[in-house]
Amino acid sequence: MRISARVADRALTPGDPALNLLRNTLAVYSAIVGGADVITSVPGDACDHASFGPSTLTNRRAARNTVHIL
Repeated sequence: MRISARVADRALTPGDPALNLLRNTLAVYSAIVGGADVITSVPGDACDHASFGPSTLTNRRAARNTVHIL
């Protein structure tokens, strides 16, 4: 059986990408400890599309590297 995990949009807060990075890291770590085979990490500004547009390159890179580092 294959287990996949994705950081929930409910875990992110608009306007605070730094806090979202911390929450994202905790969610990815929890997925690893829980034994997920596939983990999808989201950028810290993913919930700000309506007000700020698409995610920035820096936030997308941080989300990708979180999974690689852990």
